[in-house]
Formats: sequence, structure tokens, C-alpha cells
Amino acid sequence: NFEYDTVTVQQQNAERLEMTPSGASPSESQWELVQRFAEFNRAYEQQEEKPRYPFGIVYYLDDVRQGNYVEQYYFTKARRSTPPAHLHIKPAGKYAVLAHMGTEKSHIQALARMLEHISEASMIIKSDVYVYDMMSYVMQESGDCYSLKYMILVE
Repeated sequence: NFEYDTVTVQQQNAERLEMTPSGASPSESQWELVQRFAEFNRAYEQQEEKPRYPFGIVYYLDDVRQGNYVEQYYFTKARRSTPPAHLHIKPAGKYAVLAHMGTEKSHIQALARMLEHISEASMIIKSDVYVYDMMSYVMQESGDCYSLKYMILVE
């Protein structure tokens, strides 16, 4: 229910997320990052639970501005059993939202354009970058094209 490659501003409710540090480093390849995410999902299976939508990753804003797209956290919808140390409340508010389908390179370009759009619209960024729908990495046949939704709290 969204248009690709168009930045919109949407009011979002607060969201309870279970955040898990990824342990990723800037030197890892895209394939290594995909494997890390698969391991994250396997950990839920071992607990006989499934990660609940929404799921995705968090990039630190400062990293993105420096051209480093390091997955700092994986997230899934919080459960009742989510340990307090892993509970994160994504605040309610206005979010700049961008959906993009493409390659790793085109995603980097799309996120850069999103940040430019936010700046040109004189909005102030108030959060890191929430990246939704990492399962598209696992589910795409070709593996080089995937769909993600980027969300950044703005004011």
C-alpha cells in the first residue's frame, strides 16, 4: 500500500520492538550480513518462536551520513517475554518514509536521496534509520534485488 521511491511524511504510533545487537562490522560483505540476519531468525526458531512482523534493522544516522551502512540492531515486534534490556520503544511522531526496491547500490542511493529530501524540506532528524522488511533478502530468488522501507523520525 505504498508508492516506491517517493518520500512521504506519516504520523506513526509508538511501537514496541525487541532489539538485538547485530555484531556486524563495516568490513562484512552483503552476503555475510544476510547470513547474520538468517542466524538471528534461527535463534528464534531454537526458542520455538518466530520473529513477529515488523522486523528489520537499525542503521545509526551518523554512520549513514559517513557512508557506512552497518546494521547495528535487528528488530522484531516485542513479545511479552522480551527481556527489558532488549525492549525499545520506537516513539510516536512524524516519520519520513521511503520504500525502495532494488540492488544494494540503488538502496544506498535511495537512502542518500531521502536524507537530501529531509534536509531540503527543512525537517530536523530526530532518530536513527529504521529499515523494515529484511525478509525480502531471504525470499528473493535472485538475491540481488530486494524491497525495504526506511523510516526516520522528523520534526
